[in-house]
Amino acid sequence: FARHEGLHIEELVCAPPSLEDTFVNILDTNDSIREGRT
Repeated sequence: FARHEGLHIEELVCAPPSLEDTFVNILDTNDSIREGRT
């Protein structure tokens, strides 16, 4: 996670589940765009 958003692991661990899901969705979207699966 840190390599994508510059966040510390501790920040994600302390984040509310909904916020964590949002980051996961953002990362999945970024990965898909990089692989050409928009």
